[in-house]
Formats: sequence, structure tokens, C-alpha cells
Amino acid sequence: MTRLLKALLRSPALTMLHASLSVIIAGAIVTALTARDDMVILRQGEPVSVHGIELELTEFRTITYPDGPAPRNYESRLKVNGLERTLAVNAPLTADDWRLYQSSFTPDGCSVIAMRSDGPGTAIVFAGYALFALGGLLALVRRRPRLTALVAAAAFGIGAAQAVPVVTPHAADSLARIPVEYQGRTVTYSTVAHEVMQKITGKKSFRGLSAERVVTSMTAFPDEWNAVPLIKSSRGLISFNDCFDTEGNYLLADEPDADERVGIILLLRAGSLFAPAAEGASLPRADLEILYNRTPSTLVIFIAFFVAAALCFMAPRARWPRWLGALPTVMQVGVIAVQCVLTGHGPFASTFETLQFMVAAVGLLALVLPGSPGPALLAAGCMALVAHLQASNPVVTPLMPVLHSPWLSLHVSLVMTSYAMLVVVAVTAVCGLLRNPDECRRRARALLRPAVYLLGLGIITGSVWAEQSWGRYWGWDPKETWALITMLVYAIPLHRRRPSLWWFIIPLLSVAMTYFGVNYFHSLHAYS
Repeated sequence: MTRLLKALLRSPALTMLHASLSVIIAGAIVTALTARDDMVILRQGEPVSVHGIELELTEFRTITYPDGPAPRNYESRLKVNGLERTLAVNAPLTADDWRLYQSSFTPDGCSVIAMRSDGPGTAIVFAGYALFALGGLLALVRRRPRLTALVAAAAFGIGAAQAVPVVTPHAADSLARIPVEYQGRTVTYSTVAHEVMQKITGKKSFRGLSAERVVTSMTAFPDEWNAVPLIKSSRGLISFNDCFDTEGNYLLADEPDADERVGIILLLRAGSLFAPAAEGASLPRADLEILYNRTPSTLVIFIAFFVAAALCFMAPRARWPRWLGALPTVMQVGVIAVQCVLTGHGPFASTFETLQFMVAAVGLLALVLPGSPGPALLAAGCMALVAHLQASNPVVTPLMPVLHSPWLSLHVSLVMTSYAMLVVVAVTAVCGLLRNPDECRRRARALLRPAVYLLGLGIITGSVWAEQSWGRYWGWDPKETWALITMLVYAIPLHRRRPSLWWFIIPLLSVAMTYFGVNYFHSLHAYS
């Protein structure tokens, strides 16, 4: 404790950093003691008086994406104390001491509005956030100027067996660009075919047939495809006929994943899985979407990372393996860019997208950090492998309204970059158990400081986003709670003079719990 006090007195930056936690806790206590919440349902043309505020709904509307019926935002036109105002998701209004949030709506067109009054609590907490951001940045500048620049950049910124009838390649290709309405979005038929193929078989092709040929053939000749084993199950690939016994009883009721695949086939045969769209993407974008669907990018990327990492460990003093690792990194960045063009948003709407962001971040770290890039490339390869396993669902989905916020993009970017750094820290520590423990400990600890700082910034920006969207900056949601636990656990080795290498390895379990484990709980973060 004495050593800590001396360090704080020597460094104003560390003093600010630690003081910010006290300010945040104080603000949270004020919020707990003074905050008031209410909910009001407004029907068009019927004024309501609540807490001295006169509210009247003049119009409620759903704003959809230009290329489909999926909602992009919800908007209420209000009279607030006689003044015309517009309330939308992520765009709250202020009236007297209250903040109004677009919460939801009813089937008959009523607008459900959440109201919150927090007094000075939120302001105190946000002041603590600013103190944390400034103190952490000054601490990094003092210790590692080069790494600080990186942190700042991250913050801102073959022929098939003809046992069944199969449509010709020309017929399938002619359908690939056709726009269709699918799960509330307008995509090409190619995307539907690839998603159905991935769901049913777990692969991009079947017996050398493209996804478009298989799905079209299954639709055109359903009876002939009944005996073809293509449904992925716990018993391997099974046919549609294998799903029933000789008396016609269904056999997959206790196997949810396989049951879902059979359901997709039934929807496909019934013609209710998708519908023709009036308008679709431009021809260049359709071609880009088809190319994305047909390219095994995730497979190539994780193999390339593993090859580069292996060469780095085989030739630790050579420089060329580092630049070999640049190839899959550039490929991953390119894939993310294509996804952004197709989806219209950044890589933060699903587990698959955020994993790819982490792969790109770790790959870039491998290129800029001093020392051997082998551990970082190995970590990127492992995450790229997980992303490849996650790639059963094509990522061409519009965002739900609450996800349209610049704070979300910044929040996910910061947290994913932090997690990427923590993975590299753990891999570096594992290498230290095998050789050069002191050097690996030094490198792991040096990288841990900006990783914890970025995680803190990620939690803060997520908190600001939550306040803008739901009116509360902290709700003890499983994901945010475990993110805080992860930050506190990793802060322990930063406060020890010579921490054991295991202090850099075991806490990675907390990252895994935050990223994967809490998805099995009810959570506001379950968007994927």
C-alpha cells in the first residue's frame, strides 16, 4: 500500500486514473439514491400529463431500409409542452429534469416512451469517465509513446454424382443475381442459397455442386432429393428420409440443430423461405455479394496465419516471416471492407463479425510490435479458426434500430482491440513458460497496460451508448458485468512488481466468459 501511494504521488497521471474510479463509484451512489423512472404509453391525438410535462403523440412511424422492409429506426413526432419535437431510438429528448427515450411501440400504433430523471448522478459518472480516459492516456504517453499512437489509432477511428436431377450451371448462375426478400432484408438469391447450404450441410458446396445449384435443385426436384444424405446431424450426414421411421414418425425432435435444418428444407419446399423482391442491389454490388459468398476467405485466412506463425517460430531472428503475416492481415481487412459495403455497417453486429475484427487487430499488432511476431500471429490464427467455424451464417443482415449509434461502433472497436491484445498477452506468457521468462514477462506486462486501458474505454463508451439508448449507463447486464470483472482481474498483475506468468494466462478465462459464456444467459447484448 505504501509503494502504491508513493507511485501515485510521483505520477499525476496514475493519480487521475485511480481517482476516476472513486468519482465513478460516487456518481453511481448518487444515481442509486436519486434516480426516478417512469413509462408512458401515448396514443395519437390523446394528450397525457406526467410529472408536469404535457405530451401528445402526433405521429408514430417506422423507418425501413431503402432496399427492404426491415426496420432501421422508430420515430415519434411529439408535442412536448406545446413544442413540436421528434423522438427516435438513440436520440432522446430532454424536458425539464427528465429525459425521454423511444422504448418500443404497441401493435395498434401507440408509442411507448421511457422517462428517467437522474439528478447529478450521470454527470458525476461521466466526469469520472473523462478523468479515466485522460489519466490513462497520459500514463501511456509517459511509458510507451509508440504504443500510444497505436492505441489512439485503434480508438479512433469436381462433377457431382448424377444420382439425382441437378439444374445446369447456367440456370443456377442466371438465378444468382435475382433480388429476393429474405428474413426482412433484400439480398441476392446467391446469399439465400449459401446460407441455406451452410445451415443444412455445414459447407459452401456439396459434391462439387455450388450452393445455387443444390438449393435450386432441391426446390425443383424435392422427391428426388429425399434420399440424398446432406443434412448435418450428430450421426453425420443424413437424408430427409432418414428423419422418419418406417411408420412416418419424426426422429429428430430431440436434436434441435438437425431439427432446425429439416425445418429450413420444409420452408424451402413450401416456397415460404423467401419471396421475390421488387428491386435489388446494383449489378456491381450483386457481383460483389456473389463473389463474397463463393470465396472461402475464412479458410484461407486462418491457414495463412498458422503458416506464418510456424515460420516465425522456426526462424525467430528472420524478418521475412513478419511480412508474410501481413498477407492474411490484409486479406482480413479486405474481407471486412467488403462486408461493410454489403451490410452498410461496421464489423460489430455479430460474434462472427467481431471475431474478424479481432483477427485483423491482432494481425496489425504482429506487424507493429517489437520482437518476434510469432505469438501474435498464432493468436490471430486461433481466432481466425474460430471465426471460420462461426461462418455458417452469411453476414448480410441489416442492423436493428438500437444498433444505429456511433457509440456502438467505437465501443465494439475498443473492446475487441483490447481482447485481441489480451490474447497476445496470454500467448506471450505461454511462450515465457517455455523460454526467456523474464523477457516474455516484460513484453506481456508492457502490452497489458494499453489493453486494460482500452477495455476501460470500451466499457465507458458502451455505458454512454446505453445511456443514449435506454436511459441508464449501467444495468448489471451479464456481458457488461463480466467485462468489468475482466478489467479488474487484469488490473492485479499491473499492481504487482514481478507477477507470475500465470497472472497473464489464467485471466484469459474471464475474457472467454465475457465473449462467449454470457451468451447463454439472457442479455441485452445477444444481437447475433
